[in-house]
Amino acid sequence: DGNIAKAGEVLWATLKLLWLEGTADIRKRWAELVNGVLNLWAEATTGLAILGVEAFGKIRQVWDDVTAGLSIAWTAFTNEFMRAWAHTAAFFERIWARIKGLFDSGFNVEGALADINAELAKVDSELTASTISKGINTGRDRENRRKQIEAETRGIVDELGAGLAREQARLATGIGEEIAAQRRALEDARTAWQSAVETAEKVGAATEAQAGGVAAGIAVGGLSRRLTQGTFTIR
Repeated sequence: DGNIAKAGEVLWATLKLLWLEGTADIRKRWAELVNGVLNLWAEATTGLAILGVEAFGKIRQVWDDVTAGLSIAWTAFTNEFMRAWAHTAAFFERIWARIKGLFDSGFNVEGALADINAELAKVDSELTASTISKGINTGRDRENRRKQIEAETRGIVDELGAGLAREQARLATGIGEEIAAQRRALEDARTAWQSAVETAEKVGAATEAQAGGVAAGIAVGGLSRRLTQGTFTIR
């Protein structure tokens, strides 16, 4: 029974070694294929994310330009409306001043007209300055926001690139560890096979040396010799 068990151990170790050696290249190629697919997926998803971030940054800039332009246009419109209202009011004030001068000889019509014109000029100047100031301030704010958006977009893109680099490094480490583990498993199988063969040879030799011999001992010895002499091709 012990001899048969040893023969079984040799057979099992041989089959395991043959399997590992026969599938070593396939398993290596498979691990490399999986790693390549994962690497390609990481690159594709990161690329799409970068495109999305950059597109969103452009949309933000365009929207900011539109809102800034609308804000300037609205300020200009309201200022022009106020200017038109001031000129209309001044027109009626001049008429009233002249009518008042007709009934009041002591009323200084020219002085009143001068005051009306001066006030109107002041309003015109203030509205013009407001429109110009709005354009300058809005343009400066828009440029600052543009730089901020570009910086935020660049920061996100850089972080995505760094994340891709980390993922690729992790995959490279993983494939290296996988191949190393396969090599260790193969070496362990070879060591186990060699140990089983040596043990079987010793048991077979001891059995053959016994008086009368035992068929199982001869079988074990013969199996171990065939395994070591090339019946099974072990690389």
